[in-house]
Amino acid sequence: MAVPGSGKSWVTIEFAGLLIEEHNFNPAEILMATFSVSATKELRERLALVTS
Repeated sequence: MAVPGSGKSWVTIEFAGLLIEEHNFNPAEILMATFSVSATKELRERLALVTS
């Protein structure tokens, strides 16, 4: 847990991107949990930018 704006999503996306790009993880095997459909959409979009 951390306060809003502390970078939780950024760290999560960067770490997932590192696993995919540097360690050849299959994206389908990485689980990220969110509290809303809109947050899920945002994380997917941000991860696509990091890994493209």
